Amino acid sequence: MISYIRKLTTLLLIIISVLYGATYQQFRHLDLTDPRGVDDALSYIKMSHGNYNVSSFHRYRPLVPYLASFIQKTLLPFNMNEEEKDKLSFYIVNFLITTCTALFLFGILSKLGFQWQLSILGTIFFLTSRITVISVATPLVDSLYFLAIGAIIYLMLYEKTVLLACILPLLVIVKETMVPFLFIPFAVRNMRRWKMVSSVSLSIVIFFVLRGIIQQKAAGTQPIPIPTAIYHAWLTALPSLKRLFSPVGIHDLFNGFAFLLVLAPLGLLVNWKYHKYKIPGFLLLFIPIAFVLALLNGSLGRMFFITYVPVIAYSLVLIEQWLSNNA
Repeated sequence: MISYIRKLTTLLLIIISVLYGATYQQFRHLDLTDPRGVDDALSYIKMSHGNYNVSSFHRYRPLVPYLASFIQKTLLPFNMNEEEKDKLSFYIVNFLITTCTALFLFGILSKLGFQWQLSILGTIFFLTSRITVISVATPLVDSLYFLAIGAIIYLMLYEKTVLLACILPLLVIVKETMVPFLFIPFAVRNMRRWKMVSSVSLSIVIFFVLRGIIQQKAAGTQPIPIPTAIYHAWLTALPSLKRLFSPVGIHDLFNGFAFLLVLAPLGLLVNWKYHKYKIPGFLLLFIPIAFVLALLNGSLGRMFFITYVPVIAYSLVLIEQWLSNNA
């Protein structure tokens, strides 16, 4: 028990140190009057103050703004201007969420069979990613999205079917693009049970109920019907696909992973050839789903970062292969 606590404490200190070092500069110098490409932040700040008359693509993601509003209330006794209080509240919430995500990722990599050194390296890859830095240091909601993805994978790997079935209805309120990932557990034979079917069904119901509740809070704006939203997303997909084959589009796709996005396919081939690790096939399902969502969303890099688990895992396979060959 003492050994476990010592290991967990050490891991937490590493995660917190790396994450703070990577994100503080972005947080400290963020100017909300000039968010530079993260205009979503302005919507989420308004939501944290109870104003849901924002873009219909943002208003249905209430959890992080709600948590930030709670932090804002605790900061009232301190002499801070409104902008600093908004920034700090989101920073605290996103920092804590991302710390939990990093713990999940370390547990996932350990379960896949990686030694603790490689598992820590993979966790650091995640913590220092440009996408992670932005999602923590900027008033965004993506941090909770990445946590939800990590939680699904973690519970599937550890075969916690009942717990996964219990939390899926909670995860669906994170972001509307969580819906496709609700069906990932059915890729594992042991999880094709009535409990999971019931959980996914309940999740879909909660998804629509949440939209209705939030729309009442945003009485001043008209909702965009789901078919219309899908049509608008399709109109975004065509230019996104064209941009993907340009230097700007490639850079956007790579900005969350940098060269890991090159290492991962090579690691997949190495693992297929030498059978070094038993990496379940369902992890690869995240790639086409994330790719389609990235095209529909237009933010290629931020959306494709959903694949951080398989990309990091297969990159570690190649890194280990290189290091062992050079030993």
